[in-house]
Amino acid sequence: MVLEAPFQIYSAAAGSGKTYTLAKTYLSLLLQSDSSRPFQHILAITFTNKAAAEMKERVLSSLHYFAHRCDESEPVKEIMLTELIEGLKFSKEHIRARSKTVLKEILHNYSSFELTTIDAFTHKLIRSFALDLSLNPGFEVTLEPHTYLKEAIERLIDQIQTDKILKGLLRAMTFEQIEQSKSFDISYQLFEFSKELLNESSRKKFALNRIELAQILPLKEQLKLQIEGINNKITEGAHSLLQVLKTEGENDTFKTYILDHLKAMDEGRLDDSKLTGPTVVKQIEQNTHLKKGKEISPILRERIETEYPKLVDLLHDRNRLLGIFNQLGNYALMRRIFNLYQSVLKEKEVLPIAEFNALISEAIADQPTPYIYERIGSKYQHFFIDEFQDTSVFQWNNLKPLLSATIESAETLKEGLVFIVGDAKQSIYRWRGGDAQQFIDLHANKTPVFSKPAEPATLKKNFRSAAAIVTFNNRLFDIAAAQLEDASHQELYKTTSLQHCRLGSNADEGLVRVRFHQKSKEDGVEAALNGLLDDLSFSREKGYSLADMAVLVSTNSEAKKVAEYLIKEGVSVISSEALDLKLNDTVSAIIALMRYALDRSNAMHAFTVIDTAERYHKNRFERVREALKDQGKRRITSFEVYLKNTGVNFDKWLKDNAFVFVKSAVDQLVLSQPNGVNRLAGQADPAYCNYLLELVHERQYQKGRVFKSF
Repeated sequence: MVLEAPFQIYSAAAGSGKTYTLAKTYLSLLLQSDSSRPFQHILAITFTNKAAAEMKERVLSSLHYFAHRCDESEPVKEIMLTELIEGLKFSKEHIRARSKTVLKEILHNYSSFELTTIDAFTHKLIRSFALDLSLNPGFEVTLEPHTYLKEAIERLIDQIQTDKILKGLLRAMTFEQIEQSKSFDISYQLFEFSKELLNESSRKKFALNRIELAQILPLKEQLKLQIEGINNKITEGAHSLLQVLKTEGENDTFKTYILDHLKAMDEGRLDDSKLTGPTVVKQIEQNTHLKKGKEISPILRERIETEYPKLVDLLHDRNRLLGIFNQLGNYALMRRIFNLYQSVLKEKEVLPIAEFNALISEAIADQPTPYIYERIGSKYQHFFIDEFQDTSVFQWNNLKPLLSATIESAETLKEGLVFIVGDAKQSIYRWRGGDAQQFIDLHANKTPVFSKPAEPATLKKNFRSAAAIVTFNNRLFDIAAAQLEDASHQELYKTTSLQHCRLGSNADEGLVRVRFHQKSKEDGVEAALNGLLDDLSFSREKGYSLADMAVLVSTNSEAKKVAEYLIKEGVSVISSEALDLKLNDTVSAIIALMRYALDRSNAMHAFTVIDTAERYHKNRFERVREALKDQGKRRITSFEVYLKNTGVNFDKWLKDNAFVFVKSAVDQLVLSQPNGVNRLAGQADPAYCNYLLELVHERQYQKGRVFKSF
């Protein structure tokens, strides 16, 4: 059923039919409108090009199905058609005719079919306000702001020739780096902490930063003296208390935690994070810091209860001041780097996407909605915002003026609509300022933004996942909710996240297996990989194929380890890491042959080629030894004889450019196979060899045909 409220907000977990609901609501607006081009007044925004393309495809394919087929060949579209007929009270013939008209108009006016990304829409706004923002209307958008940030840092370093204060600060920072056994490359350090300037939520506070560089060194000297004073208080207090504990029996009376912590403080090892942990303080409060059956005098007990927490408080003060000391120079430099960065962007006439929302916020903050519409040349009545949990504060503030007119004036769906959908658990754009709390509060109507409250709804049925997975997730979120402190987050995970299985689903369908590994163990990585292999085998025994499985990891380096391990164990893997040319033996052999061509006395390159070619030959070791019997000479002629005997005209290859050399190797290098039948390199590993040829061709186009460049 289509809701009639002008302001709707859906909480939609993964697989709950979010795109279906969004598309159905969008189509209902197109079909019930009296205009031939209703799409011109609808703005639908999401966060990725892929999501925008998926939405466009869903709308267009549905309109085509309604207009030309309706033969029940696509069950999902047929269900949507039935629901639209019931909700709009239209006949199938009316929807067919209306769909033909709207589809034709969209295809003839495709630029007005605005299903786009939020960055693309903001770009459109910026173009219309370019002169107001003192931007060249011909500015370019860049996705690589790091390049311009590095140039700003280079300009900062150049200023040390004329700025003594800056020179002194960078010099002090360099020595601090060296003392901490870190790189003395100050430009790298400056770049690392300056990347915070690219964060939308941090940008404004650095623009308003008023700390002057001249203040930094004196402030750091004051902080250093304060930290040293606190250090002395801690070591002296710990030493005094430890001596008293020793007279009372030390290890015979007290548990090791309090003794170990006091010894660390006494010896000046104050950076250990365990010292500020709650363990010892809790033991003192609960009177469990003594060994079983041991007692101490009330006077000593009171002294421990008073002095030890004071030491912990001093440690917290020390860490706070130390954090300020370490970051003070960085923070002061941020203002200078920020100004230089803005200068570079202006000179180059480029604008990073991260700057979009802040600039528009400044431009439209006090502008009336009709004025904004006038500038962008469009008047929207209906708005769809997908993945709202990833919307930043800037982005939401920029959208509010456009949404408010619709929400405050519309009474029915036909007059106007603001349709918001998201899932706070899927927030992944926090690094770009995404604020999931906005969605949580809006869905719960905690923070009224407009004159009318939103009508919240939750899509509870999971159409994507098997029953076993839905059941597991429900239990997992229920447990996770108990670990959260915020009541709204508890509600989100415990109640809102509860999903139901789709109708007709088999309760035994799907598989969940959980395995835990201790990170502290040295063999933790190996254990995890072995466990993964065992889980894959277990799943295959349960009737699942490798094509049904995906391995998700936290980092690219972990992905590479997993891909290498699975390939080594004979498991077929499809991933960017699996297609890493360095991991393929055939490619390694061809590259080794290229290297041998440049250094014809290098036996290791020759060995790599032969070992790969003869790996499955029954006389492998004898053939390798025969081919390398004259190694150590200026040319390993026995290896070149070996190549000639296998049909390789090596002398001719040397006269060719790199691409022809590699193409010849792909077409002529013979490799033994596990089944005993030899195959050419290109036949044995066509995907890898074709990829290698593409890279060589691209490199040759960029760098020329010189063989040594490879």
